[in-house]
Amino acid sequence: MVLPTSGDYTSIAAAAGLGASDSLAVETSYSLALEWALNNYGIMRQFVSKRPEQVPHPAQTVTMKKWNYFSEAAVTAAKTPLNEVADVAARRLPAVTNVVIEAAEYGDVVEHTEFFEGRALVPFEAAKATTLADQSAKVIDELIQDQILADITETVKAEGIKVLAADVREAGLQFLEDNVPTYGGGFYYFVGHPRVLGDLRAEAGFGGWRVPKEYVDASALKALPNELGEFEGFRFISNNRVRSRAADSDEAQRFNSYLFGAGGLAEHVVTAPQVRVAPQTDALRRFHGLGWYFDMGWKVYEPLAIKVIQATATGADPDTTPCFTWRLIIWALPQQRRKRLQVTWVPEWVTCHCTRPTPVPRVPARRLAVPLRTRGSRSPSPQDPRTAPLPVRRSSSTSPLARTRTWACGTRLRPAPSGVARPSRRPSSPLGRMLWPSRSQ
Repeated sequence: MVLPTSGDYTSIAAAAGLGASDSLAVETSYSLALEWALNNYGIMRQFVSKRPEQVPHPAQTVTMKKWNYFSEAAVTAAKTPLNEVADVAARRLPAVTNVVIEAAEYGDVVEHTEFFEGRALVPFEAAKATTLADQSAKVIDELIQDQILADITETVKAEGIKVLAADVREAGLQFLEDNVPTYGGGFYYFVGHPRVLGDLRAEAGFGGWRVPKEYVDASALKALPNELGEFEGFRFISNNRVRSRAADSDEAQRFNSYLFGAGGLAEHVVTAPQVRVAPQTDALRRFHGLGWYFDMGWKVYEPLAIKVIQATATGADPDTTPCFTWRLIIWALPQQRRKRLQVTWVPEWVTCHCTRPTPVPRVPARRLAVPLRTRGSRSPSPQDPRTAPLPVRRSSSTSPLARTRTWACGTRLRPAPSGVARPSRRPSSPLGRMLWPSRSQ
């Protein structure tokens, strides 16, 4: 018997035999224990504290009314002592405030076939119901945020300014000044993005979050998911489903923070969220549908009891503002006038995030761009020193007819309507002063 000497073994890598890919000896296996992906949850509905009561009949819209108190002027007028022989002039009651809530239908459905059900690797009905329930909760969360932003004017922080402890303290004081009631336990609620709350928790010093929290165990207070604790009369809840505005050419990414007092948000329910099984209407009943449905509406009942703060945060997407570059252009004149050169500074704008090489446009054949460096001299800064730019990068053009060097910096400027400011520092070398453009240019 001759033993194999060339490595002809039974293996998965073999092209033929028992271990080949077309054999049934080795098959791929799958875990039947499926885990859920990471997920966030809608939480806005838990802050609803007003609902219509004693509605006499079904309707498309429901009007809720609020009694109003006498104004301060009426209180001041009533401080006058009465006249013994004169009657008191009658005063009418204040008008009521109407809050109109309109309900609408929402829903979605998924459908599978009998063919798929008979061949599925794992049971999927429970997962289908869970997925639909999560979708309906997120739809409710988005609809509530849409209504709040439609009824409330946002407080927009200046560019680069984050939410600070002073903002939370001021919001609490305004709630108290406006007589906004608290939720159970005597607290208001602050719902913000994790990055916004991260900046707030990192604020140290007197009046900040960290000092009163460093040696306090607030675990007994954290009764809600993702609750971080209490500060300045607010209970803070972290949720990444809060509305945000994407970064653009003017500003970095911004996040909305919602501050709730009791009585601020109202809800009208015609049909509460529910799961519905679709009827089988095909001839052989092979299609199985499952969906969710609700008929509801929301409205800001008391505008003084809800606040929205829009601000950026650490780690947010940066803006896409074009970066500023200076290019020194020496115009090459015709052959008979070669001794005369025209020198100008040309400002250019390129889209750049200052983390990768800046694209440099090609220079026309009749232009020659050179740096301002000579022997024994220092080249001038190609960017305005008042703007505190990032480190300068120098790149070269690929133009075959002219040697080009461009200084590209990460200075975040915007083009002015009437022109662009030039560098204010003049070069020290004679050649640099000769090439430097005059103020009149």
